[in-house]
Amino acid sequence: MKLKSAFGVFAVWLLFFAIPGYILGQRTNGTILGTVSDSTGAIIPGATVSVTNTGTGVTQSVTANSSGEYQVVGLPAGEYKISAASKGFKTEIRLGVVLTVGATMTDNLSLQNGQVTETVVVTDEAAQVETSSPTVSGLVGEHAIRELPLNGRDWLQLATLQPRFGS
Repeated sequence: MKLKSAFGVFAVWLLFFAIPGYILGQRTNGTILGTVSDSTGAIIPGATVSVTNTGTGVTQSVTANSSGEYQVVGLPAGEYKISAASKGFKTEIRLGVVLTVGATMTDNLSLQNGQVTETVVVTDEAAQVETSSPTVSGLVGEHAIRELPLNGRDWLQLATLQPRFGS
């Protein structure tokens, strides 16, 4: 009898600690992180970085740490505007930064010396390469989903659209 109850307790314990690992793999929010530096490459600690979702207008602001690094977590997928400001530097604004589901995107910001009232707007697209995690993932776009001739529209067949790594 004691063996059965001990096994039951062990099974519940195992499920309690094993399931969160699978749940954490299903991230829906993303992260934007990076370093704030000046035009010479020197870090700027204490810079204020604001990330604004252009679709909803929701803004999250963080302060760069002593290494000039910032991190904004828990961002829903969408298009963002990133701005960085610090005393004695021009404000830099990045437009059109696209964050996808579960992505961690690095966007390093470089502030130029100047008056605080001056603004530098960067409109070129940053590289969408995730360098902060060894995780291999992919995103199936809505166009591919609509045009895919799925027999019976089985959504599990969408996994075949992603390349297989390490096999």
